[in-house]
Formats: sequence, structure tokens, C-alpha cells
Amino acid sequence: MKNGKILKSIIALTCCLTMGLGALTGCGGEPECEHVYTWTLTKQSTCSEHGINTGVCGLCGNIKEEQLPLDENKHVFTGEWDITNPTEEKDGLAVKTCVNNPAHKAEVVLPRLTATADGYDAKEYVTKPTSASKGEIKLTLNSIYGAITFNAELQPLKLDSLENIVVLASLSQGNVREVNGWMQETKDGTQQGFSYYFGDDYTYIYDGVNRKESWYSLDDNQNVFAMSKEIKDEGSSSATVDPDNKKEYLSGFHYNSTVNISSFYGAENGLAQLYEVAKNGSDTGVTIKYEEIPQEQITDSEHKWIDGSINNLWFSYGYDSGSWFARLTVTFSIFGDGTLKNLKVQTEAIRPYMYAREADGSAIYYKEGDASVEKHGAAVGDIVFGYEYPTDFKTGGVAYEYDKYGEKLYEQTNKATGNVVYFDGENYYDVIGGREEPIEVGGKIIINYITEKVKLDYVPELEDVYVKDKYGEIVYDSNGDPVKKYMAAGGYPATAHYSDDHPEVSYKTAYFEQTKKITQEDVDNGFADEADVVKPNPYTYDSLYIKDFDIISATAGGSSVDISSGLSFPATQVVNLKLGNISPSTASLSTDAIETIYVKDEVTGDLIRLSNVSFSNGSKYSIQAFFTSKEDTITINSQYAGDVTFVFKTKSGKCSKEVQITFTKSQPTSLTPTAAVYTVIDGVANDLERVVNTTDKAVNLIVGQQLRFWAAAAPAEAAYASTDILPVADKEGLIFSQSSGENNYQEWLLKPEKTGEYIVTISYYDGTNAVSEVSAQFKVTVSEKLEPMELLSGKTFKGKVLMDDLKRELTAQFTTKGEIIITVANNNIVYTYGLNDEGEFVTAYKSGMEPTVTGYNFRFYVNDAGDLLISHGTGYGNESEDIVLTQYVEEQGQP
Repeated sequence: MKNGKILKSIIALTCCLTMGLGALTGCGGEPECEHVYTWTLTKQSTCSEHGINTGVCGLCGNIKEEQLPLDENKHVFTGEWDITNPTEEKDGLAVKTCVNNPAHKAEVVLPRLTATADGYDAKEYVTKPTSASKGEIKLTLNSIYGAITFNAELQPLKLDSLENIVVLASLSQGNVREVNGWMQETKDGTQQGFSYYFGDDYTYIYDGVNRKESWYSLDDNQNVFAMSKEIKDEGSSSATVDPDNKKEYLSGFHYNSTVNISSFYGAENGLAQLYEVAKNGSDTGVTIKYEEIPQEQITDSEHKWIDGSINNLWFSYGYDSGSWFARLTVTFSIFGDGTLKNLKVQTEAIRPYMYAREADGSAIYYKEGDASVEKHGAAVGDIVFGYEYPTDFKTGGVAYEYDKYGEKLYEQTNKATGNVVYFDGENYYDVIGGREEPIEVGGKIIINYITEKVKLDYVPELEDVYVKDKYGEIVYDSNGDPVKKYMAAGGYPATAHYSDDHPEVSYKTAYFEQTKKITQEDVDNGFADEADVVKPNPYTYDSLYIKDFDIISATAGGSSVDISSGLSFPATQVVNLKLGNISPSTASLSTDAIETIYVKDEVTGDLIRLSNVSFSNGSKYSIQAFFTSKEDTITINSQYAGDVTFVFKTKSGKCSKEVQITFTKSQPTSLTPTAAVYTVIDGVANDLERVVNTTDKAVNLIVGQQLRFWAAAAPAEAAYASTDILPVADKEGLIFSQSSGENNYQEWLLKPEKTGEYIVTISYYDGTNAVSEVSAQFKVTVSEKLEPMELLSGKTFKGKVLMDDLKRELTAQFTTKGEIIITVANNNIVYTYGLNDEGEFVTAYKSGMEPTVTGYNFRFYVNDAGDLLISHGTGYGNESEDIVLTQYVEEQGQP
């Protein structure tokens, strides 16, 4: 093999070069080479011959060949297909033989024949079948082995008359998929298009006249559910629910002509109905003109097939409705199986006008209602359809009756008989009939009417007869004189001049186009194009209702906010949430708007409805919220800080979406310091809160006594303002530390190390800096701890105790004689006080209201902080209370 030798030479050269580099050993030397092959496919396998894989050792150049297995899919099919033609009853078969192995066959099933060649990729009629002769069609079917093209025979169409064709076509209800047409109903001739599309479970209507798109389908209860869009210059509006939900639209296109009997839903139904009207026109007073397939073309008496194509069959008729005239024409063709293929229904609704000419040749136009005449054309208005005014059909001139001398005869009637009277200058005749006769008058041929008459043997009493409109009013000429009739009996009717250019002409035409229902499977199998598949309904019953949506962007205080990590906004700023990603895609917020907005109470789970006009909703959540459909946004203004769960509900109620938003606290406008001193009662620590500021007296502490303090915002800001603070004292001696308490505000602890008076300044802290503009101060007085006797002797204390469901004022005066005089509820009770042998502070009842009386069992204590406390029963069962008595300063006159 020549190529093999060349390959070996190249490999040997490569080996020598490799050896020269000292990279490898071998190439004929010792030790023996451990081959490393690089494989190349040098011959492909077929269905009858093995392929070869060639390996070359990269170390020594050794060549090795391996045989590959047969490939059962590698057939070679050439030549023509052996075709077994399909018929209308069974599938066909296309077969090819492999040139490598005759035993191998390629077989493709050919779909059975239908009039529309369903299942094939292309068709071309060689000769079309008729009702009397066969046809031939060239079909192409694509396969994995290539295109299969063959000619097949088509059987004759089994139709025998136009009526038979109409009946067959009318049985194919639901086969019409599209209707396209136009309508002209304006005086300037402007045309507007319209179209219908019939899906499997809906009807889509495009109405260019009313600038509207509509969808009709059924809801869950099988009631019609209609949607519509307004067509605007820049596009279409969002779909909305349409109350015009006529079920008939699901049956087909509504054709409604000015011919009052021509109103129907559906192309097939319309075809049968129109044909029936045309066939029975003589019984309904309708002027009919329609064509049947000529009976002489029937060549087979048994099957009554008709020779010739059935395309472009048509019938038409007109309808005379007084001052309107309508022409309606139907043309159609059908598939070989009798189903409707194309149907065109055209209505021309014409406003006719009539004119005659005066003796001087000027035209007179008769207008309805006002009995006026215009000589220079018909004005827009209601024009008399003049049945009785005789005119020459060719010239449009007045058709006079002439005597034998060429003189015009004017109409009069015999009052006795009611007949038209003819007077020849000598005798009178009653006109009883007549015939046409062209005569030449003034060089023109006009139509004369030669009367048949009976001679009268008396002079009749004559009456003039005048032209009247349809209301029975006499028509006057341009001089204001009544217009006499000419030849009322037996004369020509008035010429009605119709023109397609007349400004009162109205047209409405619909083209129905039937398409076979194509499935996605047909497309997948290569039998049809994607565009042929019946489109699904884009607006089902639920399609306009929102199932879900997202918040896609937000602004706070007019600035854009990044929401990728969650929804968090400063309280008191106006927040706008842009909604999007609506599902289904056919729904919109203009159709199914956010109707109600709630917050979910974090404790009870109750839904609290929000308002867009007030912050007051009977809860702690001071929030305004509303939805704007034009921008698809929800606007929120929260005067509350914290985590809030919103619930947005759509109008349909099919979407209720929970969204959690965090509103961060904002900077307060002012701060008020609040402090709590630790006290001890019966060994249990308790907090006593006192609101203090620079105008109040100082918080009195003793060295080492701990004070817990924090700040409060103004009452109006309490729900959203931050009260984070950073405290500082005006001098050393106080130690500050932040409390780890679990309150919603920030707490600090103050512990004095030495006596003195201090001013503590608390400033709002924004997390980075202390804001000096928002700050407050309170005073702290620190004293050494006093012994109980030194603390109490000679001093008076006051407080309020719960007795008889009232906060009673209580005064405790510690005299220097070692007595406590208690005054409460107009009663005086005396206790003694002092220190026992162990140095403990003790009290004992001396006189007054007995301690056994509920509420008067007073006990006094001095806690570690130097506070005087009193404990007593409240009078409510076993309940008792502990309060701190405040020293009463005589010179101030108040505690």
C-alpha cells in the first residue's frame, strides 16, 4: 500500500530525530519497545464492510491495524424509490434498497390521501379532480433518507349541484379558523378592517371600526367570559373584563348586513341561510340572481358527478327596503370532502338617488322630507327612491308620451273610472295598457310607450295627477310648481341611479378561510409549519387575574434604593415600590389592581387594613399605604419603626401576597431623659422611674448606687424615632456603661464613685457620631450614705397609697421624739421608730387606726440606697404594695 509506505517513512524519520535527542531508546535496539499507539480512523465501517483503525507507535514507529465492527446504520441508498401509492382507504409505502447489501431496506410509510393532502410537506396539483373526473397530485414527504416525491391519483368529487355543495359545506361546523374582512360605512370612503380567529376554546376579534380587540371564552361555570383591549395609536391598552359577553361569538363570525334577513353567526351557518334566502327569494319579495352548476354537465346518471371545477361558485341577491338598496354576493369553494374551504360574503348597502330632467335639460333631484329640489347634484340627506317617476333608461331624461304629431301628452285621470285619460285633440280614451316603441324626437332615439286604450263616448271629468314622495307629499319643481306625473299607468318606473362612488354607499365584506386543525405533533413530525398550529387562548378565565408578582425596584425619599438584600427603608420617608414580574404574563395591575393593603399584627396575626388618608387605624402601626395603577406602584409612608409584614390583596382575591419590610428608626427632633434608681425591698431589687430634665431637681444618689437611664423621643415621634444616645458627664466621678437590657430602647448604667453634683448630657447617636443638635441634660447629686436615724429624724415624707380603689395621699412625719405621725384618708396613726440592739431600723404601732384594719398595716423600711419605703395591704384580698416616700421640703411647699 503506497500510503502505508509513506507513513512508515515519516514515522522512521521521526524516530531517528527522537533518538538524536536522546529522549528515547528502542527503534530496533534493546530493550524491546513498549509501544504507545496513536490511533487514526483510516476506513469507516459500512453495513457490509468492516472499517480499519490504524495505530502508530510514537516511540518506535511501529504500525498496527485493527478491524472495526460493521455499522448497521451506514447504508447507501441510491436510485429511485419503489412506491406503493397511498389511497383514501390505506397508507402507501416507499422502499429503497441498500447498494452494499440488498437485504437492507429503507421503508417509509406514506400517509393515506385526503383532499387536503394532510401529512405531506408539499403538494402540487397536476390536474384537479372534478365531480366527474379523477385528478393527479404531486406529493412530497421528507424523511431521514431524503425527500420522497411521487404522483398520486385523486378520486372524483362526489357532488351533483350547488345545493348539494352548500349542504356538504354547511355540515363542517367549527372548521373555519379565520375570518378577515373590511367595512366601509363612512361618506369619505374610509375602510376599516376586522378579523376573527377561532381557537379550540375561544374566539378572538379584531374590530378596526370600533378600535377594539376582544377575546371570548368560557369560565369554570361554562359562562362566557369576555376580555377586551382598546386599540390606541401607540399600541393597545391592557386587557380588561368586557361586559359584552355574547355566547354567540363562540359559534363564529357575526355577519350582519343591512339586509335585515342576513344576520348570522358562523360561516357554515351563514352559507346555508343565505342560500335558502336566495332559493326562496320569489316567495319573500327579494330580487334573486344566483347560479347553479348547469345540469347538462352531469355525465354520470348514477353518481351525478359534475364535469368541471367547483371553485368560485357563487350566488347573489338584492334586497329593496324603500330608500335603501342592498346587494349581497356569496362566493365560495370547498375541499373535496365537502367541507368549506373559502367563503366570501359581501354586502353593498347603497343609498340610491333618483333624478329626472326638466324640459330645459336641467336635472332635478328629489330629497326626502322637505320636498325641495336641487339642480346641481344631490345634497347629503335622505333621497327619495322614486319608483313612479318615468325616465328614459338610456338618457336619464323624462320619458314622455307623445301623440302622433310628436306632442307631449300630460297625465290626467278619469274621475269616474280612475284610469289615465288619453286625449288626441278630438276624443278621450281610457288607457288600459300599452307597448314600447322607440321613436326619434329631435334627432334622438327615445323610448315611447304606445298606449292601448278604449274610446269614451263622453267627456270625462278630469283630475291632474302629481308626483309624490314616499310620505304621500307632492314633489315640486324648481319653480315651486307641483310636478305632474307622466304615464302613471303602464309607464316605466323611475330610473334609480346607483353608483359605487356615491357618498352614501356602504360595504361590509368578510372572507372566511378554513384551515385544518394542526397539532404540535404534526409540526414535530414535519407535516406542518409552526404557524399552522391553532393558537392557544392567551386569555383564559383566570388569565387576567394575578397569581403572583414581585417588587422589582423601590425609591425612598425620592432616591433609588438597592433591594437586592431585602426591603429596608427609613421611617417617615415616602417609599414607592414598583411592582413587576406579574404572573401569568397575560394579567396586569390595571385589570386586577391591588385593592386592599393590610399589615399583619406581630402578636395576634390579625390583619389591620391601612388607609391612604390617615395614620390612625386603631393599632400601633401608624402607616399610610395606597396603590397607583398608572405607575404600578405601592406608596407607603410609615410613622412606625420595626419589622412590618404587609399583605397586598388584588381585586380578584386570587392573589394575597405577604411582604416583610423593615423600617429603620429615624433621628428624633428632641430627647427627654428618663432614669430608674435601683431600690431594694425585702431583698428584691426594683426599679423606680423618674422623668428628669434640667429644670427638675437632681436625681439623688449615694456613692455606689447604680442608676439606669435612657432617652425618650417626643410623644408624636415615639413610634419611629431612634433614642440611641451617647452620655457624658461634666466632670469625673461617674462611670458609664451600656446596659444589656432587652428593651426596645438603648439603656445606659451610671455608677457614682464620689460625692458631688454632676450634669449628664445625653446626645443622639447615629451609630457613628453624637449629634449635639439633638441632646438633653439631667442633674445627679451624689451623697454619702446616711444612717437611718440621721436620714429620717425631723423630716416629713409624702406619697400615694392604693386604698378604697383610690390613690390616697399619705404623709409620714418623723419627729425627733422617735414617733411617726401618719396622716391618710383623714385618719392619724402613730408609730414609734428607732434602732434595735442589733442596729436595725424598726417600727411599732402606738395609736390611731388599728393595724388590723385592711390597708392600715403600715411597715417602714430604709433600703441600701437610702430611700424610705412603705409597705401595706391595699384592701384587695392579699394584695399589697410597696412605694417610696419622697421627702417633703417645707420651704418649697411641695415634695
